[in-house]
Amino acid sequence: MPTWEQMKAFLTAQYEIAERIDNKNINLKSHQNDSSKTLFKPQASNNMQYNRHVNKSHTFVSNQTNKWQPVCEICKGGHNIRSCERFKKLSVSDRNNLVRQHKLCINCLSNAHTTKDCESKFSCVYCQRRHHSLLHITNFQNMKQNQFHKTTGLVTTTKSDNPEISNPEKREEQSCCSKAAKIQALHSENESKILLPTAVITIAHKGDLFKLRALIDQGSQRSFISSKAQNRLKLPIKHSNFQISGMGGRIIQNSNKICPITIVSPNADIRIDAQAIVLPQLTNLLPSYEVNKIHWEKCSHLKLADPNCHTPSQIDILLGSDLIPQIILEGIEKISNKLLAQNTIFGWIISGQVPEKINSFTTQVENISNEFLNNQLKKFWEIEELPQITQLSEEDQACEAYYKSTTTRNEHGRYVVRLPFKPTFPETIALGHSRISAVQQFLSLEKSLIKKSELKSAYDNVMDECLGLNHMEEAVPYEKVSKGRYLSFYLPHHGVIRPDKITTKVRVVFNASKCTSSGKSLNDVLYTGPTLQPDLMLLILNWRMFKYVFNGDVEKLYRQILVHEDDQDFQRIVFRKSSNSPISDYKLKTVTFGINCAPYLAIRTLHEVAKTNATNLPLASSVLQTQTYVDDILSGSHSLSLACESLSQVIKALNSAGFPLKKITSNHSDIIKDIKKEDLLDTDFLKFEKASTTKTLGIQWNAITDQFSYTIESISAMSAITKRQILSSVAKLFDPEIFGQTQR
Repeated sequence: MPTWEQMKAFLTAQYEIAERIDNKNINLKSHQNDSSKTLFKPQASNNMQYNRHVNKSHTFVSNQTNKWQPVCEICKGGHNIRSCERFKKLSVSDRNNLVRQHKLCINCLSNAHTTKDCESKFSCVYCQRRHHSLLHITNFQNMKQNQFHKTTGLVTTTKSDNPEISNPEKREEQSCCSKAAKIQALHSENESKILLPTAVITIAHKGDLFKLRALIDQGSQRSFISSKAQNRLKLPIKHSNFQISGMGGRIIQNSNKICPITIVSPNADIRIDAQAIVLPQLTNLLPSYEVNKIHWEKCSHLKLADPNCHTPSQIDILLGSDLIPQIILEGIEKISNKLLAQNTIFGWIISGQVPEKINSFTTQVENISNEFLNNQLKKFWEIEELPQITQLSEEDQACEAYYKSTTTRNEHGRYVVRLPFKPTFPETIALGHSRISAVQQFLSLEKSLIKKSELKSAYDNVMDECLGLNHMEEAVPYEKVSKGRYLSFYLPHHGVIRPDKITTKVRVVFNASKCTSSGKSLNDVLYTGPTLQPDLMLLILNWRMFKYVFNGDVEKLYRQILVHEDDQDFQRIVFRKSSNSPISDYKLKTVTFGINCAPYLAIRTLHEVAKTNATNLPLASSVLQTQTYVDDILSGSHSLSLACESLSQVIKALNSAGFPLKKITSNHSDIIKDIKKEDLLDTDFLKFEKASTTKTLGIQWNAITDQFSYTIESISAMSAITKRQILSSVAKLFDPEIFGQTQR
């Protein structure tokens, strides 16, 4: 591999030569706008591509040794004008004047050719027109009136009644996408327009049929649906990650949602099941202009899939090449030399060029959106509302049924659970090999731990404790494979430091979202399970209603629940205490923090303990189901004797399943007088005020005064990074995008 200095010298030499020499054999791609950066969000293209993993490799070979020293036309320094600091500090209008004065190419700022001979493939990153980004201004009449647009073939004239915008000498440099550019008027002429194929299709969902307007796009690798249509039909969604790229391979959108759709033909004889990626908006209105109906006389004998394809309307769904073979039927008819009709299961679709002269005058007025502010205000009254009871989805119901049918208890009373794999695993979605990446990540972790001896010692102690408690066991280093499918998974792990914790200062966290060689992770093939924990605010408020209260923490909740032996191969790790020893493989035998279904399995098991003891320990059953947040129990009573009895029953119920209750506190000494000292948070609890303060669900609580409090750090004691974060947050509150330019 060449060093960076060698690569930099090579690229610089090639770039400088290409600026001066008109050589057809040089194929050079260089980016001219690295000095101008902006957040640019282009419109979505009809030719979308679905890219999840992009791997690019480039090979550079050069025999060029001669270097040419550039000379800046402005300051006569040894650099290009685009790198000149004096040039960058000028206003945009002054830059344009200097470029015209020195007869430079306005697209690449070269003096070796004119603009019309410029072969650069790049344009302005702000507006995509053929000029350099450093020359970008809001209104292009300052550069040249009635400028010919080379990309679209339109003659564009822009006018403005605002003298500050019309006169570049009296205004600041602005982006054409800026909120300050309030009004933009455009006039355009064109001799023809392109008609894209559209169809009105039927979507079936829960026994109902819905009509959507679709764009048939063979240039798209995947199908898409607008979020508005998905919400209107209440289609279920799954979370995944997609990068959508348009022409030139530029990423224009990201999506993390996909939903299943069922397309039904008009005669209901064909049903197509597909997956559509959810996007906020697919395209603008199609067609852009209303087309004269005279052109439809030649196709009046055809049953059109979209009878109003000549009228501009919104697109709800885009059918890509993944569905084209299933919807296209035999039959193609040429309506004219430029219009084509194709037969589909929805009817005939029309596409091509419509010979019609189009004149338009468009005025665009931009309004400041208050959507963000509205969402912020909406949260205030939503906090006051009671939580709605959510219905379990089909996946959650399947997960619940699987738990009931597979969960057992061993001879010691501990619960043994199975991992809720999706029914499509491993036939449809499969895992790949994962041990190599787990070993690489461990070696990286080991290097950082060696530099911090205290952290490494604590990390090793956690692993030793797992071995001593039989929560993990050593295993043979191999990956289980059956019929070409991997039936094991290696979990990468790292440490999380928790200095505020009294007991465990370091927690080992396992990453089940690490992708294997197949592109799927363990979390991808597991159900997450329904959300079972109650609303945190209501739980704390309910706890405050009792006169006598107690709370406690279920020690190592996840690790007290065993995982079935058949599923332990999906919880493999690699570890060693000394870098001089060989790396060993282990299997985790309990529910593991970091797997997406772990919270569900833990809370669901506590609920199962409550149901099992509903008859003999009714007070404990109620506490475990309604007054518990994961492993924290907050309960009490208006009666001192009832509060003591509730705590006693909770301890008995938990002990029956191997869940020890630790760090117990209360606001009355009689409630905890019979509790073992090792189970109390502090033996001096309720004796001294300082020893009687603890954190309950992240809130500081003093048991003697029975008050909540919080501690803040003074501004002077804050780090520079923290101060910058606070200032950044405050600055966002005064963003003109939210409150408007005048209020700022």
